[in-house]
This record gives sequence, C-alpha cells and structure tokens, in this order.
Amino acid sequence: MKISIISKDNRFRFVKDTLVANGHGCSICDVDTYCESDVILLSPRAELSDKELYRLLSRVDKKTTVFCGNGSAVKGYFEGRVLDYSDNEAFLCENAYITAQCALKLTLDNIDTVLHGKKALVVGYGRIGKYLASMLRALNAVVFVYARRQESLLDASYNGCIPISLDNSLAPELDLVYNTVPEIIIGKDFTDMLSNKSLIFELASPPGGFEDTSRVITARGLPGKMLQKSGANAISDFVLRNLS
Repeated sequence: MKISIISKDNRFRFVKDTLVANGHGCSICDVDTYCESDVILLSPRAELSDKELYRLLSRVDKKTTVFCGNGSAVKGYFEGRVLDYSDNEAFLCENAYITAQCALKLTLDNIDTVLHGKKALVVGYGRIGKYLASMLRALNAVVFVYARRQESLLDASYNGCIPISLDNSLAPELDLVYNTVPEIIIGKDFTDMLSNKSLIFELASPPGGFEDTSRVITARGLPGKMLQKSGANAISDFVLRNLS
C-alpha cells in the first residue's frame, strides 16, 4: 500500500520507519509535492490551513483514505473517507499516558527535591488527569483533584486522591498545579495565592484553564516534543489496526 505523510510533526519520522517495516511504501511530503497514494497521514494536531486543505483536495483521488486528528475540520474536505485519531479510545488512552509521563518528567526537571510529600493539585480527572494523579501518587506525592463531575471526584477518592473544590485557602499549601481542562476555570485569585515556589503546568489545549498565565509553564503537545518515538508508536498502532 502506498502511504503519504503530510506533516512536519517529528513523530512521523518514526511512523514512516514502522510502516515501511510492515511492508508499506511510505514517504513524507508536503501538499505541493504530494503524489497519488492509497492513504494520507496528517498529524494528530491541526497543521494545515484551509487553503492548504483545498489544494490537497484538488490533488487527491476520491478513493484515498485520510488519517487525521482534527476530523471536524478535515471531514468537510474528505467526506466519508476520514479516520480520526481523536475518535479512537485506544489511541486517546495511549496518548494520554504518554502525556502524563512527559508532564512528570517535566516536573522532575524543574525541581531539585524528590516528590515525596509534595502537595500536587490535578485539575480535571479525564484520561490525562487520571494517569498523572496515579504517577504522582506512586512517587508519594499528596494528590488533590478538582473535577466538575461528582462521579470523577468519587473515582479520584477511590484511587487514593483527595477530592476538593477550588478553594483559595488550599492554594498556599500547593507545590505543584496541573491543568488538564481546556476551559478557563482557575481564576487569577487562586494563582495569586500560590507560593512563589509553586510550579504551574498547562497541559490542556487552548484556551487552557488559567485566567492568568504569567507564571504558567505551557506544556501542550508533549508526546510530539518529549517522547517522540512513544508518540509515534501510538500513531503507528492506530494506522496499522485500520489498514489490516
């Protein structure tokens, strides 16, 4: 099968190697150097502009399958032949686990002590929040969780975390704050109450969760930046499952 990768995402260097090792012809190109293929791979992130998508559409055969991560934007151009990474639970879980591990590594790179006894707040208890909270607890951090759904708070408590509301009185005690919710829910009054030594990480996609971002370490798209080979494995697994 002939596969074209149209992306500047560094993960796809490893994806290409995996696909070739599995017997597929694979090349990396851009919109204007694209040659007819059976399959096109786009990044899990939105990289192409509307103009680029229109140009690509004019060059692509109607039978070509398109893999992407922003299906809502791409499906209008390639209706009926789009496979979206973000619609696949296995891919999302794998990517979330990698993101959580990257966030933990980023934390360890920014502190000069062990995590034992550190007080960490994880905002949001979806895929990334669950994995990150579990990793922090494994290193004996005290983990607080804020989530908007009551069942998520209950789940967090069953997993050894401390469910809380976003009460400003807790802020001065926190050493670490992680947001995983792509909606502004953490007010400036809360971040103003944090210690000057507290580390604040934004893991969610825009607009993120912080009203005031002046002290926030932006940490989006970590699999493509920090653990590229692992991130590539998640993409390759999804593609190969859907090519068989």
